[in-house]
Amino acid sequence: MKASPGARPRGKGWRPRSSGTWAETAAGPRAAIRIATVRAFLLCGLALVPLLGLPHAGAAAQGRETAPGKALAIRHCAFCHVIGDHNKFGGIGSTPSFQLLASMKDGAESFETFFARLPHLSFVYLPDRTPPMGPPVSMPDVHITYEDVRAIAAFAITLKDPRLFD
Repeated sequence: MKASPGARPRGKGWRPRSSGTWAETAAGPRAAIRIATVRAFLLCGLALVPLLGLPHAGAAAQGRETAPGKALAIRHCAFCHVIGDHNKFGGIGSTPSFQLLASMKDGAESFETFFARLPHLSFVYLPDRTPPMGPPVSMPDVHITYEDVRAIAAFAITLKDPRLFD
């Protein structure tokens, strides 16, 4: 039995093309519910973006506060250490990165007293300290102040990686 040219097709799930959304007409009412659910999840996800640690106004202020320390670290420490995104593939392979040092339990103390630790003891000059021996052949003398040490430490701690040493 053949349907006449003007007759409606019969069968489960048939809907007229003129009513409803594209999802309802193309795939049925359940597809429209799925699309609405996906939209809701996307909107909730976009609302959570600020909570994911992306840069915000506080990070900009912190960046201004640590900028002198970053400049000093790049100038004096990047020869041996990897310092954040500045020199991802730089440094000397046997020296720990600033991220690793900052993530250790005693990271803050390490940065505040680095000038008294080996090998820094041999080439870092402070106003009241002179290295007991000459610097290594490949290392230039580093002349800094205690204020510079505090600035470098303040910057370095911002590089702490929560994935390390949890």
